[in-house]
Amino acid sequence: MNYLIQPPKTRTQTLSNLEALTWYQNTSPDIKNIIYHLPTEFDGFLADLATKTDEIDNLEILRLKDLKVGNHLVIPIFEVRQENTNQVFTYEYVSWKQGVNPGYKGILLVENQGKITHFITKQTHKFSQNQVVYDSFGGFISYSQDTLQNFPKNQELEILRQLGLNKLKIKQFFDLGPLTPDIGLSNHYTSLFAAIIDGSESLHLNSLTKQRLATKGLSFSITLHPIEKLPNLIPQIHDSYFLASILRLATKYPHLNIPLTAPF
Repeated sequence: MNYLIQPPKTRTQTLSNLEALTWYQNTSPDIKNIIYHLPTEFDGFLADLATKTDEIDNLEILRLKDLKVGNHLVIPIFEVRQENTNQVFTYEYVSWKQGVNPGYKGILLVENQGKITHFITKQTHKFSQNQVVYDSFGGFISYSQDTLQNFPKNQELEILRQLGLNKLKIKQFFDLGPLTPDIGLSNHYTSLFAAIIDGSESLHLNSLTKQRLATKGLSFSITLHPIEKLPNLIPQIHDSYFLASILRLATKYPHLNIPLTAPF
């Protein structure tokens, strides 16, 4: 299940929902004009914006004071009043233009002869971090007919090359529920997943029992690890999506025997 809030079919319906809110009625024409002219890919953000009631807990939303719009993110800045103290101040959060759920992120594992033998990691240079980091697989993907739809083609081809496969066949797909990576800063949550690749036809797996394959020279690097190496690598990975996916998979599906601790 993907937890994406589907936007209304037309921008007109979204604007009608907004106009019914007192805080939006009090918003300046200039800000409304920005909203009116947002590209259609921002419909998810607008659908979520229209769910902001006039009162949230002990805060009264007075108006939308400003709207900062980037290529991928939006920052709505509200003027609010604290009902207990009557203090007026601003409140803002960060939203993806697609809305509260930009898609799936998670982990890839490989099964051979009825058991999970390997897991796959990706490393890439992140502009925000200014360094190479571990990064979960995913984005705007979905699962259908044993295939990950919208999976980045360059990453798929590299995984196929390393495994010696002609097709990336998904034997099992696990929806692991939503994750809120920073609930105080952003309104978004991402759906976690784990996908198990069928490695029964791999040309390389049998020779990789104690080894790993790695790719260099691309804008990303793909590494295929023996599953028993997972506990040693976990302390080196700081990606919350990877860590949460591994933990949920191991605890919800113990029969998979995902190792979280190294043997003594």
